[in-house]
Amino acid sequence: MYVTDWTSILPPLLAIVLAIISRQVIPSLGIGIWVGFCIVESVNPVSGIALAIEGVVNVFSDPGDTRVLIFTLLIGGLIATNAGGTQVIRFGMTRNLILGLEAVLADGTVISSMNRMLKNNAGY
Repeated sequence: MYVTDWTSILPPLLAIVLAIISRQVIPSLGIGIWVGFCIVESVNPVSGIALAIEGVVNVFSDPGDTRVLIFTLLIGGLIATNAGGTQVIRFGMTRNLILGLEAVLADGTVISSMNRMLKNNAGY
């Protein structure tokens, strides 16, 4: 089921490029999942649609995976809507507080897109 050659990077790259070009994240992720299942299962694109839908549904069978997915969606939603609530007056908008993204791959390498903190004279 797991592909360990260079083709395993194609679905996420495709999803990222499509999301940047179209500014539509959900359809881009769906296409990335679909292409991933087509590559992993070595099937034609029509069969890949059914496998992709089945794979997304199977994610919710494990409670741990479901918790991680819901947590990720909540955090992403808060960032996307620039949520700040009543704390926005004291701390500022959410997007201004995010320095970047850091991820650890399966082989232990760390990918970082962290930015330096902006210096200002806010006084806190």
